[in-house]
Amino acid sequence: MAIFRLDGIKKTLVSLESDDESYMMIGGGNSGKYVVTATLDNYNFYSLLHQPHYDLSKLYKSHKTILTLFTAFEMIKKKQKNNPDYQKDKIIVVTSKSPQYEPIKKLVVGGQLGNYHPRMCVNLKESLIAAITFAESGELESLFNWENDESLVNV
Repeated sequence: MAIFRLDGIKKTLVSLESDDESYMMIGGGNSGKYVVTATLDNYNFYSLLHQPHYDLSKLYKSHKTILTLFTAFEMIKKKQKNNPDYQKDKIIVVTSKSPQYEPIKKLVVGGQLGNYHPRMCVNLKESLIAAITFAESGELESLFNWENDESLVNV
């Protein structure tokens, strides 16, 4: 699965297409953080928001999804065991002196370094579940929170 190869350095973006107007993009990968955006009509764009607590059992829509998830999680474990530098990876964080602001995360998505709000930086599990749901149904995972991202709309 191409999402596992995202590293935020050489491989920074994966795109899934459902039809001419419906696609999902997953970018990043550095420090285990990803940005997931999608459109179902090529006009309205949505960003997946990080959810610290969710019940995976509610996300399983089919036996195929369950098997795919278990296979994916086993691949993650192998990658972590076989990569001595895995624990050395760190998220680059820029913090404001004012405590009212959350730290901004820097991720490379589509070959460009960008600043992302922490709520837009999801983990590998969330990005995989979103991708699997989209690949199987052409829809956004309804149990996740998606934010309409007006900054991605063409003017």
